[in-house]
Formats: sequence, structure tokens, C-alpha cells
Amino acid sequence: MDYKKRIEMFQKELERKNIEAILISNIVNSCYLSGFSGSNAFTLITPDDAILLTDFRYTESALKEAPYFKIIDYGPSLEIKIRDLLKNLQINRLYFEEEYVSVAQYNRWSAILSDISMIPCRKIVENLRKIKDKDEIDAIKYAAKVSDEALEYIIEYIKAGTTENEIARELVYFVKKRGVELYPKFIVASGFRSALPHGYYSEKVVENGELLMIDFGAHYKGYFSDITRTFVVGKANEKQLNIYDIVYRAQKKALAVTKAGISYKDSFRSAATIIEENGYILGHGLGHGVGLDVHELPFINEREGNEGVIENGMVFTIEPGVYIPGWGGVRIEDTIVAEEGIYHSLTNFKREIIEIG
Repeated sequence: MDYKKRIEMFQKELERKNIEAILISNIVNSCYLSGFSGSNAFTLITPDDAILLTDFRYTESALKEAPYFKIIDYGPSLEIKIRDLLKNLQINRLYFEEEYVSVAQYNRWSAILSDISMIPCRKIVENLRKIKDKDEIDAIKYAAKVSDEALEYIIEYIKAGTTENEIARELVYFVKKRGVELYPKFIVASGFRSALPHGYYSEKVVENGELLMIDFGAHYKGYFSDITRTFVVGKANEKQLNIYDIVYRAQKKALAVTKAGISYKDSFRSAATIIEENGYILGHGLGHGVGLDVHELPFINEREGNEGVIENGMVFTIEPGVYIPGWGGVRIEDTIVAEEGIYHSLTNFKREIIEIG
């Protein structure tokens, strides 16, 4: 990753927005800008300075991982150290990430930084993170490749009588052998539980004739992929085939139209229309960005105020679904990247319905 280029781009953005200093408190955003992988970091950035504040546990590793930042051990008080730095830099206005600062933290900062104007801002780093560079895409590609291999493996393991927990443990075992982690809260949901869009695995036994939804994100070099497939354990019945076909066609349509230049809302609507014409609704967004977080910008939905368009270099999911309480649900999800006006799918496990056993 070219962290020198990243911080220079971010500093130019601050200058363009007339932001004289910003304190980044979200650890993922700090990692994105600096390359520091520890669990405790605050980054203070001006158009001319890049400072990473951490505690004594991480100063040595931060010096190695974040060479384009000045590393400071903030000692007994983060707030006092920030106050002193701002005074030395002659900063009077400090921007902060409003979504990641608690009321208690804000009150502490305000008390100690009483001479500084505290100004909230939103998504300033996340908007840069939307566009992935080659190194980021390569990491996601590998995570996606392992995801595809994991599904190929797991369908040979699954059978009626297996519990959701057993399937989840087997997935973890498979991907860890390949140097990849799994997103902590992934989904293995069978039968009526597949109607829960986020039905994390349980002790439920998978029974013959049930739908089985598996949704997980592989994690490699800090970057995620995301994939969902819905299977039938045994022979699919007419209703299962019908619902699956609706979702399959909705995803196929969305993949065909989703390219650089299309709005988030139009992308969403391409899939939602097919689902609605068949008497169901697409109750969640069509997709979300994938990167250092498994859910990040952009969000592909038609919510008011979400006016963005797909851009080249964005990595995101396309994942329509239909959920019927008490019966089950079907979702098909792939991680894709917008490239040169078209999409390229990073996850490529078979999308057509698979009957297991």
C-alpha cells in the first residue's frame, strides 16, 4: 500500500476544505492513512503535519509501520498531549469524526481543549476509502478466492443432521489453514432461520428439505471479501425453486446494469423491481462497500440523501434477497469491483441453485 501517497492525498483534501487540523479517532481510518496495525491510535493531521498518538505498547511497531507519521507516546493523558500539540502548531479549530466520539469523550476533550473550537465532520476518510487501489483490490481478490474455495469444500461436508455450529467451525478450520481469517459474526442459517437476514449460526440441526444460507467474509491483509449462497439440503420443492429463481434473476439484472456512472438508487431499483413484481420486497440495501471493513461506503440503496454514483475502483456487494418469516429465505451475494465502465466479479462460486445430498 502506498501510504505516502494516501496521506498526501488526504492533506490536499484538508487544504481544499479549509480544515486546519483533524483528529482521527476511528482505528480503521487511522490504519488506512498510516499503515499502523495496532489497536490504539489517534491521528492528528494538518495540511503539513501527520502525527500518530499511541501508548508505550505500540510506539516501536508504529515507528516501523507508519514511517510517514511522527510517532508520539501520549503518556498519562491523551487530551493534554493533544492540547499541547495544537498549541505548538498554533491550531485554533479542530475537526473530529462525530460518528466515533462518545458524549463522555467529547466532554473530556471540550473541558481540556477549552480554547479550541471543536467542529464535527462526517465520512471524510471513508469517502477516500471508497476507491480502492491495486494493492487493496489484490488483497480482496485473494480473500474472495479463498471464499470460493471454502464453499466448494463445505458443500461436501454438509449433510442432514449436521448443526449450524458444526458447519461454522468447519468453515473457520478451512480458511485458517489458508492464512485467512473469517469475519467474526458470519451467518449459517437453516430452515426457518434462513428468513433472518443476519441469522448467526446456532445449535439448530440442518434437516432434509431445508434451505441453508451461508454468508461470510474472508479477511486477508486487513481486507475483506463477502459472499452469500443459499443451498437446499436434499431435493428442492417448487416454492424453493421459485423464490430462488426470483432472487437469481434480480441479482443477474443488477450485475448487468451496475457499472461506473449508474446511481446507487438505480442499481438498487434494478433488482428491487424484479422482486416486487413477484409479490415480495427487497427489505435491505442491494449492497455495500467492502474493504478494511466488511460493511463500508458505498451503500447501494435508495434511501433519501444517498445520491452517489458507482465509480471505477469501488469494491462492493450485490446481494438481493427474499425472506419469508416462518418459512425461510434466499440471498445471493457477490463481491464485485467496478472497472473501466463494467463490473468484475471477485467471488465466482456457482450462482445457480445447488441441492446438497
